[in-house]
Amino acid sequence: MTTSIIASIQRVLKVFPGDVPENVPLPYAFYTSTRSAIHTKDGIAGYEGTMSVGIVAESKVAVDTLAKRVVAELNGKSFDGITLLLADISDSEYTEVGLSTSELTFNYIE
Repeated sequence: MTTSIIASIQRVLKVFPGDVPENVPLPYAFYTSTRSAIHTKDGIAGYEGTMSVGIVAESKVAVDTLAKRVVAELNGKSFDGITLLLADISDSEYTEVGLSTSELTFNYIE
């Protein structure tokens, strides 16, 4: 993903690509991205992809607040020719370990 997308998430909270190192203080985010070519009879017309941003915090309230801020930073905004559109939000709570998570899924075409 472009550095401007990552910088936008970092305005809200610390973010890591893919795997998160051990003992990172809460809250934090991590992201993954997939991209595939859009093929036409004339060749590749562009790319479509999905970017997922996972948010981890100590409570559902904290996760919800951070998720709203990340969505406000990314949804519908263009970054170096990529416009992210929110496609899905899924939340989970892990009360036995005191964690809540939210996964934000954005689609894009470039």
